[in-house]
Amino acid sequence: MGVVHGLRAFVPRLLAARESAWIVNTASLAGLTSVPGLAAYCASKHAVVALSECLHHELARLDAPIRVAVLCPAFVPTAIAATLPAEEPWAAQVRRAVDRGRLSADEVAERALAGLAAGRFYLLPHPAGLAGVAARAEDIAAGHPPRDPTDLRPS
Repeated sequence: MGVVHGLRAFVPRLLAARESAWIVNTASLAGLTSVPGLAAYCASKHAVVALSECLHHELARLDAPIRVAVLCPAFVPTAIAATLPAEEPWAAQVRRAVDRGRLSADEVAERALAGLAAGRFYLLPHPAGLAGVAARAEDIAAGHPPRDPTDLRPS
């Protein structure tokens, strides 16, 4: 609910100011795919993506000078892995993926800023993750069951 509370606190102030602004909500690539073993995490990140999409539409209808973007990075080497419960079978796999994160937090920030400068809504700093996003959209459109995005990594 942190994103919801932040929006409730700041959007009215931004609207009242009538000045150009950006709202960037951080979700995850897991907000655009469905990763086995991370159901609750994915659900919360899907919620952030949907909330951001809805806010984008709502602000556009108001002709507000506020732009919205959603940042969806993949694994980034941060301390988040230390918070995972050791007894969960998938935790070790996630810790390894986080430790091998190909982009640092600084690199993710740089790519996010470049995306904002280009006017993008979806900020996807890890291009390899797009295969899972595309597969999900294809599966939805075709009425197929979802593919495992971890099986779609480039070889």
